[in-house]
Amino acid sequence: GARDGGSTVRLLALGRAPCDLSQGPNFRRIPCAAIRVANIQNEIALMEMLERLPSVAQFAPIVQMLMRRSDEQTLPPLLPPGVASRASTAASNHLAQLAVDRDLNPEQKSVLSDCSSWLSSSTVVGFAPRRSSDASESVCAAQLVHGAFGAGKSHTLAAAVTMLARALDDAKDDTTRILVAGATNSAVDTVLRGLQRAGYTGFVRVGSMRRIHTDILPHAVHSATGGDEKATAADAIKEIQTALREARS
Repeated sequence: GARDGGSTVRLLALGRAPCDLSQGPNFRRIPCAAIRVANIQNEIALMEMLERLPSVAQFAPIVQMLMRRSDEQTLPPLLPPGVASRASTAASNHLAQLAVDRDLNPEQKSVLSDCSSWLSSSTVVGFAPRRSSDASESVCAAQLVHGAFGAGKSHTLAAAVTMLARALDDAKDDTTRILVAGATNSAVDTVLRGLQRAGYTGFVRVGSMRRIHTDILPHAVHSATGGDEKATAADAIKEIQTALREARS
Protein backbone atom coordinates (compact mmCIF):
# COMPACT_ATOMS: atom_id res chain seq x y z
CA GLY A 1 0.00 0.00 0.00
CA ALA A 2 0.92 3.66 -0.07
CA ARG A 3 0.54 6.22 2.68
CA ASP A 4 -1.96 8.92 1.79
CA GLY A 5 -1.10 11.18 4.71
CA GLY A 6 -1.38 11.16 8.46
CA SER A 7 -2.15 7.66 9.71
CA THR A 8 -4.18 6.58 6.68
CA VAL A 9 -2.88 3.65 4.66
CA ARG A 10 -4.26 2.71 1.25
CA LEU A 11 -4.50 -1.05 0.69
CA LEU A 12 -4.11 -2.64 -2.72
CA ALA A 13 -5.59 -6.14 -3.00
CA LEU A 14 -3.10 -8.65 -4.39
CA GLY A 15 -5.90 -10.98 -5.47
CA ARG A 16 -9.61 -10.77 -6.26
CA ALA A 17 -11.34 -8.67 -3.64
CA PRO A 18 -14.56 -10.24 -2.23
CA CYS A 19 -16.36 -6.93 -2.60
CA ASP A 20 -15.84 -3.23 -2.72
CA LEU A 21 -13.94 -2.59 0.52
CA SER A 22 -14.98 1.03 0.56
CA GLN A 23 -18.75 0.43 0.64
CA GLY A 24 -21.36 -1.87 2.08
CA PRO A 25 -22.67 -2.65 5.58
CA ASN A 26 -20.22 -5.54 6.10
CA PHE A 27 -17.15 -3.41 5.48
CA ARG A 28 -15.87 -3.66 9.04
CA ARG A 29 -16.26 -7.47 9.07
CA ILE A 30 -13.93 -8.05 6.11
CA PRO A 31 -10.47 -9.20 7.33
CA CYS A 32 -7.61 -7.21 5.82
CA ALA A 33 -3.87 -7.59 6.18
CA ALA A 34 -1.14 -5.03 5.67
CA ILE A 35 2.62 -5.26 5.93
CA ARG A 36 4.46 -2.37 7.49
CA VAL A 37 7.82 -1.83 5.80
CA ALA A 38 10.80 0.24 6.83
CA ASN A 39 10.86 3.91 5.92
CA ILE A 40 14.15 4.43 4.08
CA GLN A 41 13.38 7.92 2.88
CA ASN A 42 16.31 9.38 4.85
CA GLU A 43 18.72 6.85 3.35
CA ILE A 44 17.42 7.58 -0.15
CA ALA A 45 17.85 11.33 0.40
CA LEU A 46 21.45 10.82 1.52
CA MET A 47 22.23 8.65 -1.48
CA GLU A 48 20.71 11.22 -3.83
CA MET A 49 22.73 13.98 -2.18
CA LEU A 50 25.98 12.04 -2.68
CA GLU A 51 25.04 11.26 -6.28
CA ARG A 52 24.60 14.98 -7.00
CA LEU A 53 28.11 15.81 -5.82
CA PRO A 54 30.48 16.51 -8.73
CA SER A 55 33.15 14.30 -7.22
CA VAL A 56 33.53 11.90 -4.32
CA ALA A 57 37.32 11.94 -4.50
CA GLN A 58 37.50 13.83 -1.22
CA PHE A 59 35.76 10.99 0.62
CA ALA A 60 37.38 7.88 2.04
CA PRO A 61 37.80 5.10 -0.56
CA ILE A 62 35.21 2.93 1.17
CA VAL A 63 32.54 5.60 0.44
CA GLN A 64 33.32 5.39 -3.26
CA MET A 65 32.88 1.62 -3.07
CA LEU A 66 29.57 1.96 -1.24
CA MET A 67 28.41 4.36 -3.94
CA ARG A 68 29.49 1.80 -6.56
CA ARG A 69 31.74 4.42 -8.11
CA SER A 70 34.80 2.19 -8.00
CA ASP A 71 34.17 -1.55 -7.74
CA GLU A 72 37.76 -2.33 -8.64
CA GLN A 73 39.49 0.17 -6.40
CA THR A 74 42.05 -1.21 -4.01
CA LEU A 75 42.98 -0.04 -0.55
CA PRO A 76 46.41 -0.18 1.04
CA PRO A 77 47.08 -2.73 3.80
CA LEU A 78 45.57 -1.74 7.12
CA LEU A 79 48.69 -2.67 9.10
CA PRO A 80 52.44 -2.88 8.51
CA PRO A 81 53.61 -6.43 7.66
CA GLY A 82 55.10 -7.19 11.08
CA VAL A 83 52.07 -5.92 12.99
CA ALA A 84 49.68 -7.58 10.54
CA SER A 85 51.20 -11.00 11.13
CA ARG A 86 50.85 -10.74 14.90
CA ALA A 87 47.35 -9.27 14.68
CA SER A 88 46.17 -11.97 12.28
CA THR A 89 47.36 -14.76 14.55
CA ALA A 90 45.79 -13.09 17.58
CA ALA A 91 42.49 -12.59 15.70
CA SER A 92 42.30 -16.30 14.88
CA ASN A 93 42.80 -17.18 18.54
CA HIS A 94 40.22 -14.69 19.74
CA LEU A 95 37.74 -15.83 17.07
CA ALA A 96 37.93 -19.40 18.35
CA GLN A 97 37.42 -18.26 21.93
CA LEU A 98 34.59 -15.86 21.13
CA ALA A 99 32.80 -18.55 19.12
CA VAL A 100 32.53 -20.54 22.32
CA ASP A 101 32.04 -17.73 24.84
CA ARG A 102 29.47 -15.83 22.75
CA ASP A 103 27.80 -18.97 21.30
CA LEU A 104 28.24 -17.91 17.67
CA ASN A 105 26.49 -19.89 14.94
CA PRO A 106 28.29 -20.88 11.69
CA GLU A 107 27.11 -17.77 9.81
CA GLN A 108 28.32 -15.46 12.58
CA LYS A 109 31.68 -17.22 12.74
CA SER A 110 31.99 -16.80 8.98
CA VAL A 111 31.50 -13.03 9.32
CA LEU A 112 34.21 -12.84 11.99
CA SER A 113 36.54 -14.93 9.87
CA ASP A 114 36.13 -12.55 6.92
CA CYS A 115 36.68 -9.55 9.20
CA SER A 116 39.87 -11.08 10.60
CA SER A 117 41.25 -11.34 7.05
CA TRP A 118 41.35 -7.53 6.88
CA LEU A 119 44.28 -7.60 9.27
CA SER A 120 46.48 -9.86 7.16
CA SER A 121 45.53 -9.04 3.57
CA SER A 122 48.00 -7.23 1.36
CA THR A 123 45.20 -5.79 -0.77
CA VAL A 124 41.61 -4.95 0.10
CA VAL A 125 39.25 -4.52 -2.86
CA GLY A 126 35.68 -3.35 -3.30
CA PHE A 127 32.65 -5.60 -3.21
CA ALA A 128 34.06 -8.05 -5.73
CA PRO A 129 34.65 -11.59 -4.41
CA ARG A 130 38.11 -12.81 -3.55
CA ARG A 131 40.25 -13.01 -6.66
CA SER A 132 42.51 -15.67 -5.28
CA SER A 133 42.28 -18.69 -3.06
CA ASP A 134 45.01 -17.05 -1.02
CA ALA A 135 43.26 -14.70 1.42
CA SER A 136 46.44 -12.63 1.68
CA GLU A 137 46.06 -11.53 -1.95
CA SER A 138 42.73 -9.72 -1.78
CA VAL A 139 39.61 -9.64 0.34
CA CYS A 140 36.29 -7.82 0.32
CA ALA A 141 36.48 -4.37 1.91
CA ALA A 142 33.03 -4.55 3.53
CA GLN A 143 30.76 -7.07 5.17
CA LEU A 144 26.99 -6.84 4.74
CA VAL A 145 25.13 -8.58 7.55
CA HIS A 146 21.34 -8.70 7.29
CA GLY A 147 18.66 -10.48 9.24
CA ALA A 148 15.33 -10.15 10.99
CA PHE A 149 14.89 -8.32 14.27
CA GLY A 150 16.57 -10.32 17.02
CA ALA A 151 18.55 -12.48 14.61
CA GLY A 152 21.84 -11.50 16.22
CA LYS A 153 23.23 -8.72 14.01
CA SER A 154 24.33 -6.51 16.91
CA HIS A 155 25.62 -9.59 18.73
CA THR A 156 27.75 -10.43 15.68
CA LEU A 157 29.04 -6.87 15.35
CA ALA A 158 29.98 -6.73 19.03
CA ALA A 159 31.87 -10.01 18.69
CA ALA A 160 33.67 -8.78 15.56
CA VAL A 161 34.71 -5.51 17.20
CA THR A 162 35.88 -7.39 20.30
CA MET A 163 37.96 -9.75 18.17
CA LEU A 164 39.57 -6.98 16.13
CA ALA A 165 40.22 -4.74 19.14
CA ARG A 166 41.82 -7.52 21.17
CA ALA A 167 43.91 -8.59 18.18
CA LEU A 168 45.21 -5.04 17.73
CA ASP A 169 45.98 -4.82 21.45
CA ASP A 170 47.91 -8.11 21.32
CA ALA A 171 49.85 -6.87 18.28
CA LYS A 172 50.85 -3.72 20.22
CA ASP A 173 49.13 -1.51 17.64
CA ASP A 174 48.34 1.80 19.32
CA THR A 175 47.42 3.78 16.19
CA THR A 176 44.57 1.87 14.52
CA ARG A 177 41.10 2.79 15.75
CA ILE A 178 37.69 1.15 15.30
CA LEU A 179 34.65 3.41 14.85
CA VAL A 180 31.19 2.09 15.71
CA ALA A 181 28.45 4.22 14.14
CA GLY A 182 24.69 3.74 14.02
CA ALA A 183 21.49 5.45 12.96
CA THR A 184 20.34 5.75 16.58
CA ASN A 185 21.92 6.09 20.02
CA SER A 186 20.21 2.87 21.05
CA ALA A 187 21.82 0.94 18.20
CA VAL A 188 25.31 2.12 19.16
CA ASP A 189 24.76 1.41 22.86
CA THR A 190 23.49 -2.10 22.08
CA VAL A 191 26.81 -2.91 20.42
CA LEU A 192 28.86 -1.30 23.19
CA ARG A 193 26.95 -3.19 25.87
CA GLY A 194 27.78 -6.32 23.91
CA LEU A 195 31.45 -5.38 24.21
CA GLN A 196 30.98 -5.02 27.96
CA ARG A 197 29.41 -8.46 28.23
CA ALA A 198 32.38 -9.86 26.31
CA GLY A 199 34.69 -8.30 28.87
CA TYR A 200 36.08 -5.58 26.60
CA THR A 201 35.83 -2.07 28.01
CA GLY A 202 38.62 -0.25 26.17
CA PHE A 203 36.31 2.15 24.34
CA VAL A 204 34.82 5.64 24.64
CA ARG A 205 31.32 6.77 23.77
CA VAL A 206 30.82 10.20 22.21
CA GLY A 207 27.44 11.89 22.31
CA SER A 208 24.79 13.56 24.39
CA MET A 209 24.85 12.33 27.98
CA ARG A 210 21.04 12.26 28.11
CA ARG A 211 20.84 9.83 25.20
CA ILE A 212 23.49 7.35 26.33
CA HIS A 213 22.53 4.16 28.17
CA THR A 214 23.40 4.29 31.85
CA ASP A 215 25.64 1.23 31.51
CA ILE A 216 27.78 3.14 29.02
CA LEU A 217 28.00 6.46 30.92
CA PRO A 218 31.35 5.59 32.57
CA HIS A 219 32.83 5.49 29.05
CA ALA A 220 31.08 8.63 27.78
CA VAL A 221 32.95 11.66 26.49
CA HIS A 222 30.87 14.80 26.10
CA SER A 223 31.92 16.96 23.17
CA ALA A 224 31.00 20.50 22.21
CA THR A 225 32.17 23.07 19.71
CA GLY A 226 34.17 26.08 20.74
CA GLY A 227 36.90 24.35 22.71
CA ASP A 228 35.76 25.72 26.09
CA GLU A 229 36.45 22.82 28.47
CA LYS A 230 34.62 24.43 31.41
CA ALA A 231 31.52 25.07 29.32
CA THR A 232 31.67 21.53 27.94
CA ALA A 233 31.88 20.06 31.43
CA ALA A 234 29.03 22.27 32.64
CA ASP A 235 26.83 21.19 29.72
CA ALA A 236 27.57 17.54 30.48
CA ILE A 237 26.62 17.98 34.13
CA LYS A 238 23.36 19.70 33.16
CA GLU A 239 22.50 16.85 30.78
CA ILE A 240 23.13 14.23 33.47
CA GLN A 241 21.06 16.15 36.01
CA THR A 242 18.22 16.48 33.53
CA ALA A 243 18.39 12.78 32.75
CA LEU A 244 18.23 11.96 36.48
CA ARG A 245 15.16 14.19 36.95
CA GLU A 246 13.43 12.54 34.01
CA ALA A 247 14.21 9.09 35.40
CA ARG A 248 12.64 10.00 38.76
CA SER A 249 9.49 11.50 37.23
